[in-house]
Amino acid sequence: MIPRFARWALGALILFVLLGILHHEAAAPDPAATLIAELRAQGHTISKPKTALWGTPGFAFSMDDCPAPVDVVLFDFDEILSPGIMPAVQAVKHGTMQLRYGDDSFDRFDRATLYGLRFRKGMAGLVHGKLVDPPVILLFWPLGCAPKAVF
Repeated sequence: MIPRFARWALGALILFVLLGILHHEAAAPDPAATLIAELRAQGHTISKPKTALWGTPGFAFSMDDCPAPVDVVLFDFDEILSPGIMPAVQAVKHGTMQLRYGDDSFDRFDRATLYGLRFRKGMAGLVHGKLVDPPVILLFWPLGCAPKAVF
């Protein structure tokens, strides 16, 4: 006979695996295309989308009061938190970095805060039945241009 705790643990593990499978199979819109459409609707000029680093989508958009376009790179959460990725990104891209995850914006890279946000968003998604993992958006503002809320 299997103890009650073992049955609950096994049931939780199976549920967690099923939720993971359903989460990855859910068709989500392309985050880069969604972001580009939102910026175009605000009147910004968008550069031709390009593959930035390690097959990661990127593009640039114009700002009225900036001398150069703002570079945008979209990373999957697990990719950007891999060791060494963030220093490599900062070595290639220049300017003042602004990081966005969902509706939250940061002026520096903070792993603990990002993990906390992901956990809260995941729990809220389970409660509401909407498992979505937004991309981590890195904006690189050119020198002489102050970061601001764009979207």
